[in-house]
Amino acid sequence: MQKKINVLITGGGGYVGSHLSMFLLKKNFFNVFSIDDFSNSKKNITLKLKKKFKKNYFFEKIDIRDQKKISHFFLKKNIDIVVHLAAKIEASESFEKKKEYKVINLDSTKNLIKNSITYKVKQFIFASSAAVYGNVSSGYCSEKKVCHPINPYGEYKLQAERYMFKNKKKMNFGIFRFFNIGGVNKFFYPFFHNRSSIFFLLASLLHNPKKLFLINKSNGFTKDNTPERDFIHIDDISKIIYHSLLSKKFFFVINCGTGIRTSVSKLIQRLEKVSGIKIRTKFRGARIGDPISVISNPDYLKKNIKKIKFSSINKILKDCYQMSLSRNSKSK
Repeated sequence: MQKKINVLITGGGGYVGSHLSMFLLKKNFFNVFSIDDFSNSKKNITLKLKKKFKKNYFFEKIDIRDQKKISHFFLKKNIDIVVHLAAKIEASESFEKKKEYKVINLDSTKNLIKNSITYKVKQFIFASSAAVYGNVSSGYCSEKKVCHPINPYGEYKLQAERYMFKNKKKMNFGIFRFFNIGGVNKFFYPFFHNRSSIFFLLASLLHNPKKLFLINKSNGFTKDNTPERDFIHIDDISKIIYHSLLSKKFFFVINCGTGIRTSVSKLIQRLEKVSGIKIRTKFRGARIGDPISVISNPDYLKKNIKKIKFSSINKILKDCYQMSLSRNSKSK
């Protein structure tokens, strides 16, 4: 019988962490060890996963800033792969809480890497962000593009990447620059909680017609004067990470985006068509640290992970609508 691979997922109770955990556990040759401090997630998600995958899913409440607990965890467990997802992710908030973002997104990442090297972890997957690129008002971001972050969030993600480059001879790394993730597996519909996601905000509005959705302007730099984004389904993110774990190619920076450009206004129009519900909107000024446009060039991703077929934006929007129905039903 093949030995199961022990995977540690930090931020395992969060949006990406919970979906990735379930995806790996369904493959039946992974043990998933999840840690989270539940500051931006809900414990009932991990409890639901534990109930479904009793023997192969384990979770502990650990703050990644607690160096002593992190070291003790690595000492106790025989971890083969680390997928580091835990982070603070609000670009605008990172200006107000710069020190906190540095401690969590940079210092704690360095500590995880040091422990991973000490305890001979085979591979370290890091959730970076398209925020490292900064403002790209036209064209597409390839992995070779020079990075110019415009907020502390992106800057600390980039500094963490550079720390990995310095240590690339000591361990195998994979740096995944996430673009804008959407979609929800129905397993998590009633529990989904991600205040930073545009889809979570839109889902909360679909059955509350009195509320307004505030759209940040792009100061005339895009066709409809609203920011442009590259939206990728959460299931595709899980598939990309899964296939990379099986790959013999190590230490690559890879964009996790589709290359499809969608403005915020267009996204809302398409959701209205999917749901049949009119969303009340109001424009406001550009948000500090918010890029005008950031779209992936997915060529390198397609070349290295050939089995990936992107889900459509409509699938993301249908998930958003179904999630809103689930949440509305639960609240009654």
